[in-house]
Amino acid sequence: MSINIDKKEFKIIALVFVLLFFSNDTYLFGTNSNELMVAIPRYLMLGYCAISIFFSMVGKKYTEHKKIMILYFVMILAFLAVSIYHHEYFNRILIKVLCMTTSMFICISYPLEDYTQAFLKCMTFFSVSAIFLTLIAYISPAIVRALPSIINTAGIRYYSIGFAGLDERSLTTWNIRTSGIFWEPGVFQMYLNLAILLELMLDNAKNKKRIAIYIIALFLTFSTTGFLAFGWMIATYALFGRDNSRSVTKNIVVFIALIIGSIAAYFIVFNTNLGTSVFGKLFNMKDGSTMVRLASVLINLEIIRDHPFAGIGMEIMEDEFIQRSYRSSAIYGWTHQNTNTLLYQFAAHGCFFGIPFTLGTYKFGGRLSNKVFMKLSIFVMFVMLYIGENLFTSIFPYILIFYGVDRAYAPVEAENKFIHIGGVPCENNSVN
Repeated sequence: MSINIDKKEFKIIALVFVLLFFSNDTYLFGTNSNELMVAIPRYLMLGYCAISIFFSMVGKKYTEHKKIMILYFVMILAFLAVSIYHHEYFNRILIKVLCMTTSMFICISYPLEDYTQAFLKCMTFFSVSAIFLTLIAYISPAIVRALPSIINTAGIRYYSIGFAGLDERSLTTWNIRTSGIFWEPGVFQMYLNLAILLELMLDNAKNKKRIAIYIIALFLTFSTTGFLAFGWMIATYALFGRDNSRSVTKNIVVFIALIIGSIAAYFIVFNTNLGTSVFGKLFNMKDGSTMVRLASVLINLEIIRDHPFAGIGMEIMEDEFIQRSYRSSAIYGWTHQNTNTLLYQFAAHGCFFGIPFTLGTYKFGGRLSNKVFMKLSIFVMFVMLYIGENLFTSIFPYILIFYGVDRAYAPVEAENKFIHIGGVPCENNSVN
């Protein structure tokens, strides 16, 4: 892997690094009890947008990416309309507009190929940092406890080496869950699964070392959702995502390997501590994590059914979740957490915002493959990832959405080819 980086490449790597590190998806700038630290990402996005307005106008970027601009204005207008209707707080409106605007400027300023390569390099660095800190924690928890720390909004201490952190609670368990730079292992696994997906879909540029690093980091998150999404991704890619010229014999071998893998996974899930720890909650509807996930689907669907056009707004969402989950006969307990990124858009902002959000997410798969089944499978993977986390103040979903609809650069030309393509935390950090 070459270490030569030209000025243009360094610029995009630096931008992606800053937007990832100084993000509300992180423990330092997302769930930090220090409000000034949490505000830093918003000032950075505001500054980036201000600079981009000037340079994009000079470079005539707007006319080159018409589909991105159309979708951006549709979503902004729909969001502002329902926000005014629901009398949302100005700060909430501004933050979400900043996330969408920042993502839009990134997508019209850099080809997907360039952004992806920068993203993968940054994720490699963050993953190695997370693995290193986790290994130190297994060897000597006392060393980790001697590191600088922060307290998040839920009163939980995070020990940090800057580019990786660990939840204090995990140091007393056998499965130390890594969060990387992110505020929860469930968020880290989302970025890792995206990185693995992009590496797999590269044409003639797969980096096995980076994939191995991402998989190790993903394993150390011990994330149920992360493992399930990864398994789905690998299975569909092995069966349908590769070159159609593959022989029938190789297809049979892959199919048999998947069956053996499924059998092995069954025994791991039901007969090991790892399986019980990670997947046991799936079969226990009274488990807090499972209950919250189930509520994020059922309660959101109830709200969408009752308020399909304008949703109910952001301000009353927590109270509505408490009341509806408390009354629900399908949920064992009650919760104020709406942890579903996708369904939240419909429940809070209505179908005129939720539909473009969903459509853009689906279309992102079209930038990786023109096979309908693969596009659908990639979309299903993102639906799975979005069940356990609500990326309310993140650019992650909008990067996917705007790149998904962009066709300013050459699309996939042949069925068996893939184009070369290269983040409001929950208050109590729901276990994922």
